[in-house]
Amino acid sequence: MRKHEYEPFPGLPEALPRGETILWRGAPDMASFALHVLHTRAIAAYFLVIGAWQSVVIVHDGGTLAAAGMSALWYGGLFAAAMLLLYGYAWLVARSTIYTVTNKRVVFRFGMALPMIVNLPLNQIEAADMRSRSGDVSDIAITTRGKGRPPYVMMWPHVRPWKLRPPQPSLRCVRNGKLAAKAIAGALATQAEQTEIRITDVGETAAPAPAGGLVAAAR
Repeated sequence: MRKHEYEPFPGLPEALPRGETILWRGAPDMASFALHVLHTRAIAAYFLVIGAWQSVVIVHDGGTLAAAGMSALWYGGLFAAAMLLLYGYAWLVARSTIYTVTNKRVVFRFGMALPMIVNLPLNQIEAADMRSRSGDVSDIAITTRGKGRPPYVMMWPHVRPWKLRPPQPSLRCVRNGKLAAKAIAGALATQAEQTEIRITDVGETAAPAPAGGLVAAAR
């Protein structure tokens, strides 16, 4: 783990060693990140319910429609400010994050004020799970083995939600997530000298597969 200062290739702290190649590179999708990680839909529903309830209470207690309207405008302004902050943060995350899969490791480059790079060598990766979402967007959570796992707080939001012990570094809300999963599975299969590795799709939009997962053969 190190601060991001100079990148000879986007998302990588140094030039690739001989024999290492990039299999996949991507970043969080801004709109999906705001929806699924920052929960903008739930926050919008909260402001709608609270604003409507407050307006009903004002009218019920004898207030004027104008007063109820001003209350609705007040909550509308708070809602707009909250959405601006959340989508602004999602834009910054999408702009500052690069996930890279090579035939040797998975690299996370993230952070705005203090950019960081985290390398996960394939020999420290035990398994991976994919969570499919709408619009060809997926999360890919990585289970690591051994000591030296990156802390949950340091990795957030690039980590599986609420999985604290042990934390699971995750590629969040990436488009063409199946391509990323196949790249990881293929690299792991080659690393383990197996014919194939299966990554289970546990997402809410996952189509049932005959064998229960996504398979990639060794390269």
